[in-house]
Formats: sequence, C-alpha cells, structure tokens
Amino acid sequence: MDNLPIILMILLVSNLIQSTFSFGGALVAIPLLVMYMDVSSAAVLLTMMSLTISTYIVITSWRTIDLTSATALVVSSSIGIPIGVYFVVFAEESITKSLLAISIALFAVTNLLKVFESVRPNPKVALVFGFISGLFGGAYNISGPPVVMYGVLSGWSPEKFRTTIQSFALKTNLFAFLTHYMAGNVTEVVWHYYYYSLPILIMCMWLGGYIHQRIPAADYRKYINLILIVLSMNLIWSVL
Repeated sequence: MDNLPIILMILLVSNLIQSTFSFGGALVAIPLLVMYMDVSSAAVLLTMMSLTISTYIVITSWRTIDLTSATALVVSSSIGIPIGVYFVVFAEESITKSLLAISIALFAVTNLLKVFESVRPNPKVALVFGFISGLFGGAYNISGPPVVMYGVLSGWSPEKFRTTIQSFALKTNLFAFLTHYMAGNVTEVVWHYYYYSLPILIMCMWLGGYIHQRIPAADYRKYINLILIVLSMNLIWSVL
C-alpha cells in the first residue's frame, strides 16, 4: 500500500475518462498500474471500478439506452465469447491483434475525415458487431472496440452512446468480475484499493457526467475516434 497515492492519481484520470466517454480508461490505467501492482490485481481492480461506473450510469440514465441495439449486442457477444475462447488456441495473437488494430485505426481515421458520415447500418448489423466483440472478448479480453465502432457508425447522440455502451459494459464487467472471483483473483488487497478509491470513483462518476453533458456532439465524436486511434496504437505496441 506504499504506492497508494500514485495509484489513486492513476485511477482518478482513468475513471474520469471512463465516466465521460464510457471506454478508454484502461488505456491510461493498465500500463501505469502494472508498475505498482501485479497485472492480475490491476485487471481485477479496473473491472470492479468499471462495473461500478456502468451500474451507476445504467441505473440513472436507462431511458436513453438503445434497447434494441443493446440487446442484440449482448446476445450476439455471448455467443461469440465461447468461440473466442476456443479460437485463441489456434490463432496467432500478434497477427489477430494487429488486424484488429489496423481495422480500428482505419475506421477512426475515415470517421474523422467524414468519409462515411451519411452511412447508417441496419440495426441487425449490431448482431455482427456484437459477435465480433464476443470473439475478441473471449480470446483476448478486448470486447469494447467493435461495440464502440457500431455506436459511432450508428450516429448515436452522445447521451445514447454513453448509456448504450455502458449497458453492454455492465454485462461484460459483471461476467469478468464473477470469473475473477471464482478464480480467486479478488483478493483482500484488491478490496482495500477499491475501498480507498471509492471517494475518487464517486467524484469521477459525477464529474464525468458533468463534462459529458457539456461536450458538443460533433466534438464528442472526434474524441471517440481519437481514443480509438490511441487504442489501436496500444494494441500494436502490445504485440511488438
């Protein structure tokens, strides 16, 4: 616990990003947290905090959730997860992650250039994105990007984007937490860090909502695409 002040500062920044944009907090937290705690504890701690954030946002803003898309994403990702767990045994991780990273980067850049600004997918396409999310979630614990990409492509308003993504994240985080719990990874040390960080987490949930409401829709989409580009670069870095 000697590094508690540093860890709390990392969590402050990452949870604020997560609360504002519904994803991207782990991009900041994981590379820094692993310098002060083991990878397993860092992953569990972030899962617990993300679960808290997604639960809060869904409960307080459930009326703006795109229920049709959220249901399709959750159901199809649940089908993809076990296939991804099986697939990872045969797939070359570096190649698969690199292809995902390139796809995310190209998608984000074309969105920033407004190449597909007028394109809106059929709601049934959510089944495809959800399935792909489940594949990568089961294989590499990377379930977020395909769902975020679908939200951007669908042209959701910032509020609908935030709540729908978090409704999907609620299921993902709950599943991940239960898996960690049954594996014995939710240790006393992790609970201590979680309790100490609760005041920061509560502040970030409120402040993230405040910032979110004041970001213009056009700028919000730019920030989402920039975060996707950073995520793609992070994926490339992880396989080098």
